[in-house]
Amino acid sequence: MKHSPTEGIAGFKNTTSSKSRLRSATSRRKYGIADDAFLPRMIEQCKDDEERGLVYILYFSGMHGSVLTALSIENLKREGMNHYYLVWKRTKTKAYMEAPVPNDKVPIIESFLSGRKKSLQWYNVLLHRIGERAGYDAVSTMTFRHTRCINLIKDGIPLPSVAQLMGCTEEVVMRNYGKYSELQKREMQKCE
Repeated sequence: MKHSPTEGIAGFKNTTSSKSRLRSATSRRKYGIADDAFLPRMIEQCKDDEERGLVYILYFSGMHGSVLTALSIENLKREGMNHYYLVWKRTKTKAYMEAPVPNDKVPIIESFLSGRKKSLQWYNVLLHRIGERAGYDAVSTMTFRHTRCINLIKDGIPLPSVAQLMGCTEEVVMRNYGKYSELQKREMQKCE
């Protein structure tokens, strides 16, 4: 069963058509996956630590694919005894970005960062294949970026802070994710 990009958010309908499912493996996904089972499903379908490392890095950071191809083991920083971060420079804005990495995922991410680098197209084809095995259509590096933004909003992070964490402008975040923020507010009001 294929899962829609907005599954898990009330008020959204599945608009995935058979035509959109025919997009190539390297096409960009407009929306993230709002399904809480996205990461576990993707990890379950990974065949080795290289694939798991790729999925974890993208899920925890939401970085652009162009940055991914330039990462090395030096991008994994340790702070104190038990805190690890991925640190990178965003290509477009030259801003330094960071994302915390859970301690239990560090060995897998280290393994990925120590391996041979591949092209963005190669990573997108690999993600597309993992996504298909997990039941998702057209997963790419951008799918993870959009998913990261949606998850930050679901966690109650204000849109200006989401923009800062993702290294983009508030205008871009509002245009792409404002609808999720409004739905999240409505869901919170229902629970009160």
